[in-house]
Amino acid sequence: MGRHRKSQLPLPKYVYLAKGRYIYKPWNDGQFKGEIVLCPGDAPISKVWEAYESITAEKATRRTLKWLFDKYLVSPTFKEKAARTQKDYARYAEIITATPTKTGNFGESDVDKITAPVIRKYMDRRTAKVQANRELAFIKLVFSWAYERGIVKMNPATGVSRNQEKARELYVTDEMYSLVFNQAESPWYIRPAMEVAYLCRARKGEVLALTRHDVLAEGLRIRRTKGSKTNIVRWSERLRAAVATCINKERTVSTTILFSDSHGQQILETTFDTSWQRLMQKIQAEFGEENRFHFHDLKAKGVSDDEGDKQKGSGHKSAAMVATYDRKPSSVDSVK
Repeated sequence: MGRHRKSQLPLPKYVYLAKGRYIYKPWNDGQFKGEIVLCPGDAPISKVWEAYESITAEKATRRTLKWLFDKYLVSPTFKEKAARTQKDYARYAEIITATPTKTGNFGESDVDKITAPVIRKYMDRRTAKVQANRELAFIKLVFSWAYERGIVKMNPATGVSRNQEKARELYVTDEMYSLVFNQAESPWYIRPAMEVAYLCRARKGEVLALTRHDVLAEGLRIRRTKGSKTNIVRWSERLRAAVATCINKERTVSTTILFSDSHGQQILETTFDTSWQRLMQKIQAEFGEENRFHFHDLKAKGVSDDEGDKQKGSGHKSAAMVATYDRKPSSVDSVK
């Protein structure tokens, strides 16, 4: 383009009139990097300034951690995630960006100045250590996504270790299961959900997402999430009875969703969680805290009680994942 000549017009810094248009050439790290067309050459100077200020203002804010999270949360990659995952990621982004720092909050941090030690300091500051591990995974994911698209030059979360977590070891005994099942008189969906989660080694989200299209001649199709392999659980009397409870439930409208309310809408996980916590409070008050358990523990009970191929039955892709759910103590012979 040749040497830039000083214009007599009151143009912004690094803005030039060339080839019949106003061009902005950003100056970064001691050199010009690319060029941005602001306006046609016949545009009034006020429009040139307008376009320039719009770009430089965007540039001033776009390199923050909050900006990076916001960019990911509207991306096609994010929108491909399951609804529950999207909700979790949005919550992680909110928590991370709102965390106080010495100069404001973490979300205001310059993306290019975030390093592994900075993230480690964030992890050490969090009191909820297990939750912090989920947030670290989210940070790693977003920076990896951004690195692949040339938005950032590196992933500073790579190499940052997770906080140590103690694996959950609770095994729900048959007595605990029966006690809770018998007390779960309402709402109606708790009992069949317990049966499906246990018998099919299924997660809560997988249970609530079931439809009549998953009720096959061979058995109940469980559409596994979190990387597990979808499979069909062959019918047993208990499984047929649980599914029949859902199908025969009276509703004001017809629906294909098995776990649905009276209006045919799927039971939300938050609604289910509220009902489950209410039940657990009742169990604790009347039978002691030792009889409480998480709904997700039913999947672990199913894996633990499975006397066949545990990996195939649960849909897990690795034996290591199966091991995290297999909690039933094994029986061994004494030393002779």
